[in-house]
Amino acid sequence: MFTNKRSINNVLAHSIVFSFILFITACQSSSNTREKTIKDIRQSVKTTLKNDRAPGMAVALVNKDKIVFSEGFGVTTIGTQQMVSADTSFWLASISKTAIAVSIMHAREKGLLSLDADVYDLLERQTGVSLSKPFKEPILLKHLVSHTSSIIDNEDIYRCSFYVGEENGQHYNLANQLLGTKSCDETLPVTLIGYLTAYLSEGQPYYSEQDNFLQKKPGTDFKYSNIAAALAGYTLEAATGVSLAEYAKTHIFDPLKMSNTSWQLRDLNQDNIAIPHRWDEDTQLMTPLPLYSLSTWPDGGLRSSANDLAKYLLMVMNKGEIDNTRILKIDSVRDMLPETADLAIDEFSIGVFWAKIHLGKNGRTVIGHDGSDPGAYTYMQYDPKKQVGVVLLANGDDDMDGIDKDEWRIRHNTLIDKLLEYAEDL
Repeated sequence: MFTNKRSINNVLAHSIVFSFILFITACQSSSNTREKTIKDIRQSVKTTLKNDRAPGMAVALVNKDKIVFSEGFGVTTIGTQQMVSADTSFWLASISKTAIAVSIMHAREKGLLSLDADVYDLLERQTGVSLSKPFKEPILLKHLVSHTSSIIDNEDIYRCSFYVGEENGQHYNLANQLLGTKSCDETLPVTLIGYLTAYLSEGQPYYSEQDNFLQKKPGTDFKYSNIAAALAGYTLEAATGVSLAEYAKTHIFDPLKMSNTSWQLRDLNQDNIAIPHRWDEDTQLMTPLPLYSLSTWPDGGLRSSANDLAKYLLMVMNKGEIDNTRILKIDSVRDMLPETADLAIDEFSIGVFWAKIHLGKNGRTVIGHDGSDPGAYTYMQYDPKKQVGVVLLANGDDDMDGIDKDEWRIRHNTLIDKLLEYAEDL
């Protein structure tokens, strides 16, 4: 009996040791796999940075309910040693529209705003602003947020919305400087409502019924419009009495501790901002641009970091809540996203500014937004099936002369697809 008991004890002891060895081996294998994945991520980003000639880039990857990778690459400004980090603030361009969306859905929850609101009527009642009505049918807020309002961007006019300097003080037009022309009137107001009035009110300098609107009634056709998005942002201000910038700060950015995020430059540490860069055809070099602003700032003027955007993206992926902080109700997220929103027209799959995007012929389907403005390009997308997401922010130029737009798109879609695959492994 004694011998048998000792034998059993020996077997148990060996089993425990063997199990422990297996556990340690598995942990080492997992650690090695993670290290290889991170090495591959860094190599992919560095290769893209080199191919794009971008000075700097920040990347964050998320998986389910946590950030699994975030890192900066390159510099904030050519010719300096100021390194990009995952907390560096970048110009987001059109990713900004997703924050208009979250703000609108939040205001709707509070009973302050309806997607069925007649925008022109609301503005006139709440602010006294009277815009020209080119259609018998009203333009509703849901038309603005789904790019079906029939308001379109007259590109010759829209480029005049970028300026450098103070909104209500000294400033100059960025397009005039970059193009070496005087095509944009330097005397016109650069405030949001000043620009919108000039563009959407008959008799004003930028107004053209033929060039500023589709010749189709609202709600019937899709046409991407930055100016319509800016009007959606101003509609929230008219309904709530608070500017979109302040509303988003109070109800989104502060609760999520997005300390490097703002539409207002004065809120940010200017030593921690990635400077936009543009390719100079004469010198064949990337050249820093001034820290510019945007008259239609809701549509593209938000600045944020990879870490901040990753938290924001996780909130949306997790149905409006992350780390016990709820920003939106589950129903609001459902009504906002393209898979479940009741706003899509025909084959276009868009919710409240959030879009469904196909990453190439064999790529996955993702939800999110990308962006492009002078000296900046950005991506924020997630795979709803795999519950992984990516944020990629760059202070380079995706509009260089001679660039093959199709090749650029395919190359970057492939990169986003690869980064999402890496996120699955972390």
